[in-house]
This record gives sequence, structure tokens and C-alpha cells, in this order.
Amino acid sequence: MNNPKLINSFNNYLDYSISQQHKLIEQADDVVRMHRAQGAIMTLRKLKFLREEVNAKWNDPKSKPTN
Repeated sequence: MNNPKLINSFNNYLDYSISQQHKLIEQADDVVRMHRAQGAIMTLRKLKFLREEVNAKWNDPKSKPTN
């Protein structure tokens, strides 16, 4: 995914989704809903930084797959 416009749109969507989950945490009236929202935020953040993680590993000569 090397299309900057697409990457920015995707990141904006993830940021919006994270902010929605923060609102759910603020309004939660039980621990289960808070934990679910926290888990969702963790997953969304992992998605947001997945591209950088893959690129970093791909650019590391020790991590490149050998064929």
C-alpha cells in the first residue's frame, strides 16, 4: 500500500474509530464495556502501525525471508 492518499484516508478512519471507542469508555457503566473498548483501541492502533512495522522488518536484512 504505497498510495499516500489511501494511507491517509485509512489512518483518518482508524483515528476516528479510536476516538469513538474513547467516547464509549467515558460513557461505559460497567467494566466489561470498558475492557471491550480498550481492546478495540489496542487493535485499531496495531492496525495503524502495521505498515511501519512491516516496512521496518522488510528493510532489516536479518528479517528478510530467504528463498
